[in-house]
Amino acid sequence: MAPPEAIRTQVERITASDVFRRADRQCRFLRYVVDHSLAGTTDRLKGFTIGLDVFDRDSSFDPNLDSIVRVEAGRLRTKLRDYYQDPGRQDPILIDLPRGSYAPSISRREEQAAPLEGRIARRAVRGSIAVLPFRNLSDAAEQEYFCDGLTDTVITALARNRHLKVISLTSVMRYKKGQLSIPDIGAELNVAHILEGTVLHDGNQVRVSAQLIEAETDHHIWAEAFERDIAGVMRVQRDIADLISAQLIRELLPEGTPESQPPVKPDAYEVYLLGRGYRRRLTRDGIEKAARCFKQAISLDMNFAAAYGAAASCYCVLGSFGFELEPPENLIPVGLEYSRRAMELDPGQVEPMVYTAIMTLKYEWNWKEAERLFKAALALSPNDSVTHLQYSLYFESLGRFADAIDQAEQGRQIAPLSTEANMYLAWQLHQDGRDDEARSRLLWTLDLNPDFWAAHWGLGHVYLAESRVQEAVASFRKAVASGGGYVMPLQGLGYAHAAAGDRDAALGVIAQLEELGRTQYVSPCIPATIHAGLGDADRCFACLELAFQLRSRSMAWLNVTREYADLRSDPRFVELIRRIGIPGGASP
Repeated sequence: MAPPEAIRTQVERITASDVFRRADRQCRFLRYVVDHSLAGTTDRLKGFTIGLDVFDRDSSFDPNLDSIVRVEAGRLRTKLRDYYQDPGRQDPILIDLPRGSYAPSISRREEQAAPLEGRIARRAVRGSIAVLPFRNLSDAAEQEYFCDGLTDTVITALARNRHLKVISLTSVMRYKKGQLSIPDIGAELNVAHILEGTVLHDGNQVRVSAQLIEAETDHHIWAEAFERDIAGVMRVQRDIADLISAQLIRELLPEGTPESQPPVKPDAYEVYLLGRGYRRRLTRDGIEKAARCFKQAISLDMNFAAAYGAAASCYCVLGSFGFELEPPENLIPVGLEYSRRAMELDPGQVEPMVYTAIMTLKYEWNWKEAERLFKAALALSPNDSVTHLQYSLYFESLGRFADAIDQAEQGRQIAPLSTEANMYLAWQLHQDGRDDEARSRLLWTLDLNPDFWAAHWGLGHVYLAESRVQEAVASFRKAVASGGGYVMPLQGLGYAHAAAGDRDAALGVIAQLEELGRTQYVSPCIPATIHAGLGDADRCFACLELAFQLRSRSMAWLNVTREYADLRSDPRFVELIRRIGIPGGASP
């Protein structure tokens, strides 16, 4: 059986779904029987006891004369079946109420898996592929970064082909330990084909072997080996990508092979791959180390376009990409220089184009140019999940939530097991007022990673919207304890305290932020939000004015930030929106 906390999370996911939305009796019934199952007291699950405890019958209740328990049990079974046929079809835990018993059946999905043939036939998508992490056959463990980098570059090359559905790197990295079979991976990722390969690195020589496999049958379609000098590794990944693309869309007109780029110096390429490994950690230390690697790669090869683009991404993350770890004015102009140089060297690169769009929106507040860049990036690589997810934020800033949800969902489909992609979709659902769906998505995300701070943070906002203030406080506290979000969870926690009427606790968070600000950068938007919750408009606007001067990334979303709803009629708010240049002016 799954851990008790995971089972309780599953119950909350079920009861929060549209299927159970107006089924208060069935929700209460489900919680009751699951609680007894977890407590080991299923012997109490009798018609009489359930009638008293769940349906408020008195001691004269006779289940032989009053059929309420039997009727509601039947309704509960039907609703559970309906739930798992649609919204819960991929949920990790299955809960059922077997006929003839009131004790629930609880199991992990893999324990109740449908026959393999049925699962694949139902879910596989034509023209879809997942590139599994290349395996390192060298003795040196440090070559893992080389294998991960090669996986990344092959995925990027394939994603440029608009005829293919390519699963993102984030979603495939969980299969690095190789614990599942190819058919099972194909079923989980909803793909028809799998690419797996190995890398043997010896001095300046590298041998890459790749195999294209039909996921349903585990049948090998083709296999190829490439042996090159390290300087030719980027050519190797293009060779592999072109062969796979030709195999999958042979009935369609190929897009053509990308033009050859000048060979990259071997030492520069090795440092570049090391940097990509650091960047995937998504921690401040990892991003800073990655930036140093990319700058070193550039110093070794001044024409290395990919290194410029990767360096730009680091400056974007540190200065504007959600966390705003440093003053944007210190970092974003440098990031823009790197990204524009990357595009000069290789106009076909997607990464610098996407990050230029992000920085143009979040720092330069130029919506028209940002939109042009997002569209150009998607035209070049329709399967890039980062582009779709960031484009969703563009639409969100304009209050176009339906478009934001559409882009976030496209990004999630490319990276179905990415906690970040699922978080983006949940956030846009929340912004559109679809909090039941947002909550279900966030709970599912926490099943993937119970320590993911952003999912706890998102749940806090959902609970605030539902006036479940104490639950919001608890969720924000979990986000703070999980780490990774830096000061963003404190912003939510302080506002939740204010919403709960606990002024002292809210002021305590502001004091904590002031103390942190003595040794590190804290965006003025963080305390501004808490002051708004406390009803202190003057202090709020003082912080927002400073945020405007610093060009804080959060200012682009000022018009759709729920915490400022009571300030939108204030002339200072209207004027601030005008100065930022948000299209359409201040929202009513």
